[in-house]
Amino acid sequence: MHGYGIAEHRRALSAEVFRIEEGSPYRRARYYRLTPAGRKHLGLVESGFGRLIDAITRVMKTGRRHVVTRL
Repeated sequence: MHGYGIAEHRRALSAEVFRIEEGSPYRRARYYRLTPAGRKHLGLVESGFGRLIDAITRVMKTGRRHVVTRL
């Protein structure tokens, strides 16, 4: 894909949250690799993030049922 196609694909996959400039895919890229310790840490962070999202979802769903309106 050319830059515009890549940008549009990423935008669509992210439900329009990520907006990437058309020229971004053509810029000089830097590549990194995770060390074994980095992979382990990433797993812990991802697990914690998943628990956080679950908790927020539970609170939001519960909150909808207990909304009180004032007159």
